[in-house]
Amino acid sequence: MKTRGDRPTLRMNREPAMRIRLVLAVLLAAACVCSAALPAHGQAVPVNWPDKTHLIGAVTSVIGPAGNPTSFSLELGTLSADIGTIPRTRFVARSLEAQVEKFVTGDYAMVLIRRVKTGLIAVRITYDVDPFPPLRQLGGTVTWVSQDQMRFRIRLDDGKIMPLRVRPQTRFAIDGKLSDSLPPLLRGQVLQVLALQHNGLDAYEIDVTRTALALTRGTQ
Repeated sequence: MKTRGDRPTLRMNREPAMRIRLVLAVLLAAACVCSAALPAHGQAVPVNWPDKTHLIGAVTSVIGPAGNPTSFSLELGTLSADIGTIPRTRFVARSLEAQVEKFVTGDYAMVLIRRVKTGLIAVRITYDVDPFPPLRQLGGTVTWVSQDQMRFRIRLDDGKIMPLRVRPQTRFAIDGKLSDSLPPLLRGQVLQVLALQHNGLDAYEIDVTRTALALTRGTQ
């Protein structure tokens, strides 16, 4: 999960609401397909995406020069897609920083894709250095966890309580390192969460800070 410092950015207009709803519908459909047969925890799952749709997630690899790659990989939790580009692929930076750095690994992107015989092709790539709607990056302390570990709440730095849901495709990390197992969520844990906004918040990436939890317990 990429973390960048707070730097001034030049925001552009958000994608239309209809486009965001389509992204959410596709992700939920893919989640239903993948939940039938999940791999070992944390392993990315290629999905049989529709012929034309929008995908959103983190850019995990880029092949070719920055700003003009030949292909790249996009992931959200364990959902993944390998996407190629063509000369007509349009790159749209949402911030000045993204425009300067160009399209690189670690960015977040919303991609209009089209399926062809050879795979997925990007028609339009909207990207930024930080998550943008409907993605949200949240950090805080766990205040409550349901017994089935599928729902939890965190207190943000501003004191606001934020409820989140765990999905079958949620991927866990511990102190920034991908976990092969499912660590239990506990009150007092400090988390960094990449979530998707859809009638609430679905957590797709959860990074547990164990050192912060140890310090919290030590002061109790």
